[in-house]
Amino acid sequence: MDNVVSIQSRALAECSEKLDRIRAISEAILDAAEEGDWELALARQRFRSTELTAFYAQGDDLPQEVAEMIAAGIREILAVDAKVTDLACKGKTSLQEEAALKQRNSLAAQAYLNQSS
Repeated sequence: MDNVVSIQSRALAECSEKLDRIRAISEAILDAAEEGDWELALARQRFRSTELTAFYAQGDDLPQEVAEMIAAGIREILAVDAKVTDLACKGKTSLQEEAALKQRNSLAAQAYLNQSS
């Protein structure tokens, strides 16, 4: 029985470490997004995707305690991803507004120049 407990404890510890790494990558994605460095955010997201694929390749026969920890980790990752998505939407809107303002200014300048001639 001690061997079973030891194996489960080890599986739980390994899963916890992997989830901690994936959560850290998710936070790094958020940090890059908050800085407006979308190329870095994308690179980190791709790396996290590879890590997640390897993580979920473990199989379906996980102890309940490990499955619950994974579910909690997924909820945390999704919460961080929601923040990144919100930042991306706000950034896109800001860029669109900036582009529209530049276009209006350009049209106004062109109209002024046409009137001055």
